[in-house]
Amino acid sequence: MQLSKPDIDNLTEVANTLRQYRQYTHLGDINKLIEKVEAIIAVNPKPNSNVAAFESAKRLAKGITWLKQIVDAVVKKTVIELSLKKDETITHTVIHPYFLKEYHNEWYLYGLEDPSNDFIVVPVCDIAAISPQIINFIENEKYTFADYFQYLVGTNPGDSIKPANVTLKANAEIVERLRQHPIHSSQLINDMGQDGAIIELKVIVNSDLIERILRFGTKLKVETPDKLRKMVMTELKSAYEAYFQLTLF
Repeated sequence: MQLSKPDIDNLTEVANTLRQYRQYTHLGDINKLIEKVEAIIAVNPKPNSNVAAFESAKRLAKGITWLKQIVDAVVKKTVIELSLKKDETITHTVIHPYFLKEYHNEWYLYGLEDPSNDFIVVPVCDIAAISPQIINFIENEKYTFADYFQYLVGTNPGDSIKPANVTLKANAEIVERLRQHPIHSSQLINDMGQDGAIIELKVIVNSDLIERILRFGTKLKVETPDKLRKMVMTELKSAYEAYFQLTLF
């Protein structure tokens, strides 16, 4: 949408305000926020023009109305029941809320599901309603989220909260791509040769990590740990077998 002059003036003021907080690293990457605001101003389209495309924020906008209520529940340690809408189906879950995380323009709520006591992650954009519950709040004694997210790829929890040392063999074709877009911040590229390189990571093994590895197909192979290699092999085998099953419509 085309921005009005007051819109641009307000965004410019926001960018100028954010610049004052660049030294406060605990607030996150302020520079990225400034760049986003400046990019919006810079590509402000003329009427009926089509020169740039931003990532859609529909899912973020869909769930953003619940953020304050969720934050209040986390701070006040209030158990809440969530009504979750997926397609046309409504499900309900009771959660002891611990933490909110933003990832790829979507918010995720981490907490303990009641009564199973399983650690779960809920996309905020799936929430249709929130109701407070009169249940004793169970404190988080298992996760230190600063450490947990340090080793997490994506948002989904793994079988263990302890990071694993992962070794991957990358084809020469994708080494530069991995250098420009690391799988994880811990990534190291070693033993570079004509046929590729060894990629080392220290991460929690979860479904998001497996998905990232599978994107590269035969160009990226898991060397260690053995458990992760077998998990990737199982996914590849299931995909291979799926192509031999005839589907009739």
